[in-house]
Amino acid sequence: RAAIATRALGVGAYCVHDRGAIMAHSRGRTGDGRVKPDLGAPTSVYTAGNRSDQQVEQPFGGTSGATPFAAAAALYLKNWMSAGGQMSVFPGEVYAMMLACGDEPRVDERKGTGLVVLPSGGTAWWGRAIVGARQAVTIPLEPPRASAGFEVALWWPEYGRNGAPPAPRERATLALQVASPSGRVATSADPGSVFQRVSLADPPKSNGRWTVTIAGESLPRGAREVYWAAWARPSP
Repeated sequence: RAAIATRALGVGAYCVHDRGAIMAHSRGRTGDGRVKPDLGAPTSVYTAGNRSDQQVEQPFGGTSGATPFAAAAALYLKNWMSAGGQMSVFPGEVYAMMLACGDEPRVDERKGTGLVVLPSGGTAWWGRAIVGARQAVTIPLEPPRASAGFEVALWWPEYGRNGAPPAPRERATLALQVASPSGRVATSADPGSVFQRVSLADPPKSNGRWTVTIAGESLPRGAREVYWAAWARPSP
């Protein structure tokens, strides 16, 4: 039940053996329209058990088995993001990077951003921005070498008045767009999510500047602080 909280990531379950999504777990949308789960992690593993002296292992499955994997991935990413000398990495930036590592190219109704797959190469960026209503923030990114594509995600916290959950009329709607040097564009604007996800492939010969644009389409309570993350897939 905690996964329906407005500032928590809900973790779905994927079989550790075949990487297929296990659809038996609860799914959104939630009562206020948000997609759940936000992302997925492996499950169906064996762990140490205490049932008897003869049986020292026991199965650990479902979302209970997936959540520790997601927590470990988040800690790994936070430590890696801090390794370059950055004084502090905000939890929202880690959330956004987790969502950018999902294997779904955009927000999926049943899977969120999909199974978390930590990148083994490429270049990454992350940050936070203030976005106003009907305003757009454009972030230029220039990978150090030709890139085969970009994975980008956006996440933002939702707050109600006096600490209460936000009412539907208080919810923000933001859009995310990524554009390649050759002019290709991909956009995510799911109206019910508190995150957006974009994946855009481009020919490796497209050297130059990519752009990430965050647009505040509807912000009933004014400007919002949002968190974004991107990583460029290296050319083969």
